[in-house]
Amino acid sequence: MASLKKTFRLIPVYWRLVTAILMPLLLSPIILTTDSKSAKAGYLLTLLTVYMVLELLPIAGVVLLTLFLVPTIGLATTSEFAKYFMNDTMFLFLSVLIMAISIEEVNLHNRLALLALRTIGVSPSRLILGFLLISGFLSMWMSNFAVTLMILPIAVAVTETLTPEDPPLSTPEDPPLLTSRSHSRRPSVTFQEYEENRAASRHGSAFLAKRRASNVSIAPFTHEMLFAAIEETSAERADANEATAFLDESIKELGHRSPIKVVVTEPEETEETRGKMESARELTKAFQLSIAYGANIGGMATLIGTYNNMLLRMIVEGSYGTDTAFNFLSFSMVAAPIVFLALFTTWLIFCVLYVPGWLKNWRKARPDSDKAALRTLNQKLHQLGPIKNGEISVLIIFGCVITLWLTRDPKVVPGWGALFAAQEYATDALPVMLGTICLFIVPADFKAFFSGSYEPILQWQRVVARLPWDFFLFAGCLMTLMKLSEVYGLIDSLGAAVPDLSAIPPIVVMLLVSLFGSLISEVMGGGLVAAILLPIFANIAEMTGVNPLYYMMAIALSTQMVFLTPISSFPTLIVYNSGTVTFGEIVKSGIGPKIACLAILLLSLELLGWLVMDIKVFPDWAQQRLASRTGASWNSSATLGTTEFPFASSTNTSWIL
Repeated sequence: MASLKKTFRLIPVYWRLVTAILMPLLLSPIILTTDSKSAKAGYLLTLLTVYMVLELLPIAGVVLLTLFLVPTIGLATTSEFAKYFMNDTMFLFLSVLIMAISIEEVNLHNRLALLALRTIGVSPSRLILGFLLISGFLSMWMSNFAVTLMILPIAVAVTETLTPEDPPLSTPEDPPLLTSRSHSRRPSVTFQEYEENRAASRHGSAFLAKRRASNVSIAPFTHEMLFAAIEETSAERADANEATAFLDESIKELGHRSPIKVVVTEPEETEETRGKMESARELTKAFQLSIAYGANIGGMATLIGTYNNMLLRMIVEGSYGTDTAFNFLSFSMVAAPIVFLALFTTWLIFCVLYVPGWLKNWRKARPDSDKAALRTLNQKLHQLGPIKNGEISVLIIFGCVITLWLTRDPKVVPGWGALFAAQEYATDALPVMLGTICLFIVPADFKAFFSGSYEPILQWQRVVARLPWDFFLFAGCLMTLMKLSEVYGLIDSLGAAVPDLSAIPPIVVMLLVSLFGSLISEVMGGGLVAAILLPIFANIAEMTGVNPLYYMMAIALSTQMVFLTPISSFPTLIVYNSGTVTFGEIVKSGIGPKIACLAILLLSLELLGWLVMDIKVFPDWAQQRLASRTGASWNSSATLGTTEFPFASSTNTSWIL
């Protein structure tokens, strides 16, 4: 029995180690029962998913294990794996990460956040809106993980101004019998002393500032050695007898005895104080969750905002080429309205949950706590000093890169991509690589540069130290696995297992797959879910005569709408680990934004998708890919939802590779 208990005690310690060793063996029947490469790709994809969800190994270790197993099980050579790993999308991803580091290097993110918060206002409801907007805007260009870590300290500083202040310190006019209280919930111990020979002291009548050890408040003595002894008292000496004994012993050691009276007092906590404390706690939750949700929502607006969006770009351009209706501008025209409407809706929901009477108090004069919050923002802005050359340079370079992204192929007029010999040479990776090169060249301080000192905005040693290499490696590994799965038929096999959807209206399919992707992403990584679903539903869309972008846009965006669990995203995990919010509070706060985001996604794809991407029409580029896979001829005039396509029936599976 004892050995059995010992075994059970060891399970929490070693379960990850045991599972990491046994999992490849437990899944081995997948590749032992068949020699097909699609089964081998499925084995690796399943293994990768299990290791990531259970966190059995560090991310870099999972990538190296996958790289080791690819040639070991006979799926592909290491050279083939490397060919798919470093493609145009990965260079885009790497360059975007480096440009995001430049924003942190020059402290531009702090200045933008503080200016935005001060401009929007410092009432509780306005602060929630400010944190949502600034975290949403920054996450359009940076990783949501980095944005959350950068903005959270500002929220903490603002929150401290909302808590009830301590009582004012004693002044020289106070009587010599001092009483000090702490806001701790434990009883406070107050030491009172009257010095008869106060005038003989070298301190005169000036009382020293009171010193605290947890909830123990000490009225200072004039004897310096007694000060030193008292300051060493433990924060746990909250008992009156223990405190008296400690002081008596200290005074004996000093060879001097003073009349000391120890009084135990309970902290006075009025109804008003309790109300303010509770309100401050609720606002703390609102501020931190608004940063996390804003970062999750904001990344959907641009192709570089999240890994899901870049994965969508890689699959679209890898499968259909660059001559489609899909590019940086068209994607943002559909996704950005979703983001801003979702941020606004989330703000309304948070105001209802955390700011009672916010609508009535919107235009009222600011209370003292609001003025204190404004002082905090002004102080932090003052600490940053005037805007620096490096910040201006980063803003200009970022603005130029964004402009080049938007004008590569605007469709209305020829873009700069038309200057290249072939359209596929002009990709979104070129502008950001050029911007990154400029950041390694442009001086951080022009005044110092003209004085004979040169230091660029970015230095490679600092970039290497701050770059999230594990995330970069995982992104490349997952993209490579999905490409190998497509090449060797796993995606087609999975698509064949999906029931026939040709009889279901495309809008219903889109809504169902969005709901499924959003819910499953709460317990699995959204990027992992998107990587699996995107190629599958691209093929299903082709088979049922639906524009592939219709389903693919829905999947890429819905898998980012994760608000219900701490493990669903890095921002929610950071906030949860701070100890401010509980699991139940995350669910309560996130269910409203989740429903709102899915509804807005449906409306945007139906309206803006049709206007911007002509998403209701089955395009020629999708028809050509289907013909190349199946050898079928198609009617290029087909529109969304028609059933005149030869492979719409579930009984026809001749398209499987």
